[in-house]
Amino acid sequence: MDVFFETLRIMVEGMAGIFLAISLFFIVIKLMIRVFPEKNC
Repeated sequence: MDVFFETLRIMVEGMAGIFLAISLFFIVIKLMIRVFPEKNC
């Protein structure tokens, strides 16, 4: 049972890392859209 909880902790840390990376990428995209607005030619 101890191994199961250790594995669960590692999985939660991995999912949190993925969530942080995706949210950081999303924030960067939103900032770039605001800094460089689309130009209508």
